[in-house]
Amino acid sequence: MKWDKFILFLCFTLVCSGCTMNFISVVQSALPNLPVPYLAEAELPSNSSAPMLNSDYLGNPADPIEYNGYNAPGFLDYNQDDHYVYKQTIHGKQVTVAWEKGLEAADDIRQSISGIYFDTFNTWWNVFGGFPYESYTVIMKADPDFQDMGEHGIGYEIAGEEILDWYSMTETDEVNYLRAKIGHEVFHGWNNGALSIASNAEYWFREGVANYYGHRYAGISEYQSWMDAQFDFYSKEIHSTDFDLPLVELGERLEDNSSNFFMHAVFYKGAVVSYLIDKRLNENGLNFDDLLRYLYNNFDYGDKQISNEDIRNALDDISGENWSGFFDDYIFGTTPLKLEGAFQYLDHKSRGFIPITGLR
Repeated sequence: MKWDKFILFLCFTLVCSGCTMNFISVVQSALPNLPVPYLAEAELPSNSSAPMLNSDYLGNPADPIEYNGYNAPGFLDYNQDDHYVYKQTIHGKQVTVAWEKGLEAADDIRQSISGIYFDTFNTWWNVFGGFPYESYTVIMKADPDFQDMGEHGIGYEIAGEEILDWYSMTETDEVNYLRAKIGHEVFHGWNNGALSIASNAEYWFREGVANYYGHRYAGISEYQSWMDAQFDFYSKEIHSTDFDLPLVELGERLEDNSSNFFMHAVFYKGAVVSYLIDKRLNENGLNFDDLLRYLYNNFDYGDKQISNEDIRNALDDISGENWSGFFDDYIFGTTPLKLEGAFQYLDHKSRGFIPITGLR
């Protein structure tokens, strides 16, 4: 069990949830030089084999969609003179990573990290089958105490030193730590942006699913070790304790516990339940991507908030099966989570994945 890595991810989760804490300090001179990921442009993907009630939204919407979510004054604003700016047009969408010049990082490091953002955006674009808004922006703040990440539909802001710390923790050229973090947050451009949940009763779907997909994006070795650690956390710290509550109740009680244990529980148990959903879909020739694309295609980009009943009905529709028992057991109930063997890196068969190319 790689508990050192799991403790690091606990720190990441606390930061994601808006808690104040001093992140792990790492000497910046130790930052490795990693290559910019290979990127590239192309057309819209082919449709999924899963049934779609509304195929008109496949790919980017024909008409621009106005973003009506979180938009505090100055959110995602930046001055060209005060930032190092990296841009990439991905499937007609402008993706920008702007670094405040007060951050001390070499250009090749800024470029490499920005490249991961571009690759991540393209990966999730392919999973969902499009992106409804015209742009996505990430602002790297120089203030090390900056806390408001604003992980919303059109981008987010984050303390740049935190990203550099995760970059420096990298043990392989796969940039696993950083890919997990970036993958999770950019995923919220869709799941917490284009798709919004009805209440905290669906918080497991917002954060547990993002947690699961962030691990998948990190790479097979990190995915397996982190998923093992989270299941171990569930088995030892949640199951058969006072925190062994239905996922809907864990989400509804996020503000009840100052230690933030409910947040950990819904993140980790939610990720394991997401895996169990993915595994059952895989057994029927589908995968979790099909569910996400189905929801994206049928919920009009945030105009209707998604409930647990909507998620269950969507699973019924795409699989032709009845998911009521599963939801009664694992979402609305406390049936113990069970694994048959080790966590697998489940096959997400290509739905016409389109790469991108060129950093500019």
